[in-house]
Amino acid sequence: MTNDQHTKLYVLEKSDSYMCFPACLNMIFKRRGLRVFPQQQIAYSLNLKVPLSMKEKYPDAQFTEIEAEWGVHPNERNLLEEFINKNEIKLSLKYVNARDIPSSSIMDFLCDNLESGNDIIVGYDYATVFQDGLNVGHVSLISSVDDLKNLIILTDPEEVQLVQINVKQLIAGILKDSSGFWVFSSPNGRIFTCYL
Repeated sequence: MTNDQHTKLYVLEKSDSYMCFPACLNMIFKRRGLRVFPQQQIAYSLNLKVPLSMKEKYPDAQFTEIEAEWGVHPNERNLLEEFINKNEIKLSLKYVNARDIPSSSIMDFLCDNLESGNDIIVGYDYATVFQDGLNVGHVSLISSVDDLKNLIILTDPEEVQLVQINVKQLIAGILKDSSGFWVFSSPNGRIFTCYL
């Protein structure tokens, strides 16, 4: 089954340095007609960590020279849920670690959630997925899937474009980064998570 009819079209927002997650959130907010926020405001709420060389650009961030820690950390201490609740954003959220879904069921998980109108941010290792660049954590929005061809279309905030990726390539990148999916639904919407 091809799920092009469930393609999510987002108003593209380019991410600033270390701001891929905040840019993805803003694209979801725009699609749903919700208030958007400055990327830095979101990032500071999600424990932004940057190298000391970025102190002038991000004075309220935490500083570290450990490259693997650079960026935001939405799963730390429920920071993303706190941001959503504090700002009265009318969304439900569920984080699903990719290791909790059998690889053979990932496409079903994505199709079911897209068909339900949910938005999905996926975390992965950049170099593993794009076979270029650095081995750093990155996120994109999943815009659509074609399960006949095992393809996933990502809306990438860094490239500011749609990118077509083979599902096996994406799964390898997700597992390398020990990441998963942030699924957003309407407050009374259904988030599909059980695929054992």
